[in-house]
Amino acid sequence: MFKLPVEYLNVLGLPATEFEAELTQHVSEREIFEQTNAAITGAKAEQHLMSWLPQHRPQWGELIDKTTSVGLGFDFAFTSTDIKVEAKGCRGDIEDLRITKHEWDTAKQLGGSYCLAIVSQLDSETPQVDLLCDPYRKLHDHAVEQKRLQVNYRIRRNSITQYII
Repeated sequence: MFKLPVEYLNVLGLPATEFEAELTQHVSEREIFEQTNAAITGAKAEQHLMSWLPQHRPQWGELIDKTTSVGLGFDFAFTSTDIKVEAKGCRGDIEDLRITKHEWDTAKQLGGSYCLAIVSQLDSETPQVDLLCDPYRKLHDHAVEQKRLQVNYRIRRNSITQYII
């Protein structure tokens, strides 16, 4: 919990009593593990979709891999349609999904042209692909926003190299 100093309360016009507000939750070690695991399963899902999408959705045209482009809100585009696909991976059955704010905003903006490709059973010999198009319209009443504060430290290369033995 974060305690707001009395001086700020006065500026905000709030009573000068002890006021506590939970601003955000810190990222736990479990959360860091889950984020790392999500990155690994996401990469496996993307790799699987590179061959699955052209085989199962040839009418969409040639696959354009956008996985190395940052900030698009999707992983794949196509030459013959406006459809954009965001890959999500699950090691076993379909699990709760994490969707970034940017991905969610992109899903809202693109509507029916935005699909989630959920690749489950990634640890098996036969991963399963399920497509969910227009996820914002279908799921926005079920989405729960989670805010996390993650603290990192950056140490400059020059500082590091002066202490290497």
